[in-house]
Amino acid sequence: MANEAVFERLIDLSYLEDILSADGVKGLCEAFDGGMAQVVRSSPEWHVLSLFKEAVQLDAAFLCLYPHALLQCLWYRCWWYDCPNVEKFERYIGNSTHRYWETTQQYPLHKILERWWEVRRSFEPDFTWLRALRPPAVPLGHGLLAQTFLTMSGYADGDIEFSSAQTSMLFTIRRWQSGQLMRRSFAWSWADGSIEEYSGTLSYQRHQTPDRRWSLRSLGFDGVAIEDAETHTDVVTIASAEISEDAGTMNALFSPSGQWLVMYGWEFDYDGVLGVWRVDYTEAIPRCTLAFQLHEHSTYDFVGFSSDEALLLLGRGPATTCLEVGTWDEAWRLEGLCHSPQALALSEDRSKLAGVDGRGLFTIWDISKVQSLNPRLHRNTGVVRFSPDGRRLYTRPWLFDGESGELISILDDPVIHYLEGGPPQHNYMLTNERLLKVERGIHCWEVERGQKLSTHKTRLRPGASDEIAFSKDGNMIAVWSRARDGLFVYEIGGEETFLYGKVEYSKLLFSWDHRYLFAGQAERPHIIHVFDVETGRLLHRLRGHKAEIHSMFVSLDGRMLASSGAGEALILWNIERGEQIASRELDKDDPFTSWITIDVEGESQTTKRYFWEPTPMALERLHGWHDFQALDDPKPWWSLVRGNTLHIRMKGSQQSIASFPSNEHPKAHPNGRIWANRHVHLRLEGEPIPQTDDETLDQAQRDLEEAMFFG
Repeated sequence: MANEAVFERLIDLSYLEDILSADGVKGLCEAFDGGMAQVVRSSPEWHVLSLFKEAVQLDAAFLCLYPHALLQCLWYRCWWYDCPNVEKFERYIGNSTHRYWETTQQYPLHKILERWWEVRRSFEPDFTWLRALRPPAVPLGHGLLAQTFLTMSGYADGDIEFSSAQTSMLFTIRRWQSGQLMRRSFAWSWADGSIEEYSGTLSYQRHQTPDRRWSLRSLGFDGVAIEDAETHTDVVTIASAEISEDAGTMNALFSPSGQWLVMYGWEFDYDGVLGVWRVDYTEAIPRCTLAFQLHEHSTYDFVGFSSDEALLLLGRGPATTCLEVGTWDEAWRLEGLCHSPQALALSEDRSKLAGVDGRGLFTIWDISKVQSLNPRLHRNTGVVRFSPDGRRLYTRPWLFDGESGELISILDDPVIHYLEGGPPQHNYMLTNERLLKVERGIHCWEVERGQKLSTHKTRLRPGASDEIAFSKDGNMIAVWSRARDGLFVYEIGGEETFLYGKVEYSKLLFSWDHRYLFAGQAERPHIIHVFDVETGRLLHRLRGHKAEIHSMFVSLDGRMLASSGAGEALILWNIERGEQIASRELDKDDPFTSWITIDVEGESQTTKRYFWEPTPMALERLHGWHDFQALDDPKPWWSLVRGNTLHIRMKGSQQSIASFPSNEHPKAHPNGRIWANRHVHLRLEGEPIPQTDDETLDQAQRDLEEAMFFG
């Protein structure tokens, strides 16, 4: 009976929230450990408590700052573990064949969570939270030990490692600040979610030998050089021609002892190339002997050694490969754990793999469990679209019901590899009836069931530097093509029309009735051209911007155009007369801020500039300015991302009514209560009481952001 009482107490939400508030994540996990020690191991009770503990640890960093979100986090991880709806997402959840939702039948987690929600809203009707409308990509029990978003301007290349106690991850970030390259190290304890500054130095310096006598320098296409670290004089040159006759830029690193040197890079056919040299230091100048080389069909995102120098880690796209040093045999290969990693690290006992991807997602995996269950994170594809009526949501290649989150279909929409630059921007359009994509032709799907309708072969071959715009009904496409040096309009099923040439455009936009096409110049004098789509005639040249046209938005009544240059003024125009109505400079109150990286004397420096975008928050501020109609049905809530957290706020308040761990700006559903980005699909639950106070974000969040160069 005592054991039953312990178990019942540990599945009581109020009791868990009290522990979390008083003792933090560490105290809550210790409470679960204590409960698990008092029940039979592998019993249903033990299994439920272990899953709750795992769910808490996965969101530990978030719960440290937002302990009131415990119900929300456990709903996301545990309700989706065994609820009836999860069977509909078998094709979405990882790659596992284990029917994990059958393992908690005596104490279904979704029933426990539903009871908690019923009790909570009965005595706290204004309680608000964000309910996930689809499950996490990796379910509980599938090898994902911890994850967090660490938003920062960039990692120092490869600088992550496990602490000596194997309970924390050490990592270094770097950023240009006031003209200087600043480096700071941090320790993330995944058991309790805490992130603290680390005063020591990471033990593995990839670009220097342990005695710091020799260092590496890239020679670009020509290879790498070993130089005297004190005099900066090249003493050994390793030519890229030793491993490739068609190599691009090369990078290099030493093994922890300096015994091995790895040079890796890419070839002009997009293949990856890698060579390993044994380094002999018995003479005055190091002598390098080629020991191994490898060619792959895509480039390497990360290369590094284990701390004991027994294994070589290769990160390439969605794959992580581990080679045995010396024999160069493949020890293991895992798919889908860390896409395009900036850094990878193995624990000392080789049981855990840590990785950081390009969007700042830090993950730690149990290698043996991953090998047996084969879970996968979804590839970061960059496409998120709600249909105008909100019935459909497309996040490539997944087509969802926009309101319920139900998976409708997986579209045949493969990622196409480009030698340079990638696909064009804004090349998708989702209407109420169909999905359109411009990429090596025009592709069309119906969105009721996700069946492909057609592929139109055209002369359009847009790349990353080209601009694309769709008419609201999806029947017309405008493309500025760098390769063809012209602006074209293409009607679906019809012919293309040439509008203008010899001008580079950075932004295109159709009017709501597709009567006009607006084309903003990338180059000086930064004019906006206004075309009559039917006749192709140039109607107006709108002059006033001093920088590349970055964004445009037409008022809902079709009378005015709002436009903004990169980091400068927002201007209103009368479309019919082609005249400027008003302008104002962008400032810190404008709700869209971007970090951009510029090259200054050969060094990359990151600086903060304001870019106006027609987000719901931005349109609300624009609405009514000189009678500009920006919103037809203003919603009481708006979203923003600060640091590593998505916040939902009410108008007139700086206090968040709900938060969720995500570092990516979401798209808003037409009903104003649903948001989605590439990784989550959320609905606001509860009816919040309007706030008019001036509260700011939790001070702990602000301190953390400031410490890690967030704000």
